[in-house]
Amino acid sequence: MKVHVEELTPEEIELCTRRHELKMLLREQSKATNGGRIACTYCRCDMTNSQMHLSHIVPPSQGGQTDAENVVLSCGQCCDSKFGRTLDGWLQKLDTMRAEVCRLLNQQPRKQEQATAEAAA
Repeated sequence: MKVHVEELTPEEIELCTRRHELKMLLREQSKATNGGRIACTYCRCDMTNSQMHLSHIVPPSQGGQTDAENVVLSCGQCCDSKFGRTLDGWLQKLDTMRAEVCRLLNQQPRKQEQATAEAAA
């Protein structure tokens, strides 16, 4: 949905301007620290300008501000996955997901070993 500038309040225009300026600042910082690459702060994947998202460390819904101390560049997948969570809350979610994946992967070899043992018998 496109919004015309005339429809925005002065506060919304200021927020859009601030977000753009933060993206450009963080992009240059990323390039300086990553050998010219724009990288996601969380997963380190490479991004283009159009793939950059601002991710709030503390989300606005929990009192976080849109300022240089509270935003980082992230890819769309990390930004969507973290949505509405604090950084600590999101990392806990990832740990839970990682543990579940490990549990499932650890079950797989047992099934294969059982099938091999049954075929040999």
